[in-house]
Amino acid sequence: MNKLLAEAAQRLDKENTSIFVLGRGEPYSSLARGIAPIIQPMEQDPDFFRETFVADKVIGRAAALLLIKGGIRGLYAKVISTSAVEVLKDTGIELHFEQEVPRILNRTGDGFCPMETATQGITDPEEAFRVLQKKRKEMGKH
Repeated sequence: MNKLLAEAAQRLDKENTSIFVLGRGEPYSSLARGIAPIIQPMEQDPDFFRETFVADKVIGRAAALLLIKGGIRGLYAKVISTSAVEVLKDTGIELHFEQEVPRILNRTGDGFCPMETATQGITDPEEAFRVLQKKRKEMGKH
């Protein structure tokens, strides 16, 4: 595993954040849940994640497509969905994870993650970004 990716993974645990990013300027971390810690910085700066190494607790298809659009170099996930693994393969992004699950559940655990569902069948990261922005607005998460 790349040294920066390994460090991001260690700091994810040590600092108990939902995401930890190294490789460009100051380290970035967030306690926000879902895709918020990924999509919000991208809305401010489309190159925010370019050439970085990302460690995240949960990666579903939506997050994976956003990170592909962001141009990351490496990703470590504690939990990753099968469809996230599928969209990440053949991208050249270094990928490590602890557990692969069929689908990511919603926060109440009684259904599937709405963001993962919204990107089902989407393979273009640009299209996924637009769909996810729209879905967040519909859900009242600006």
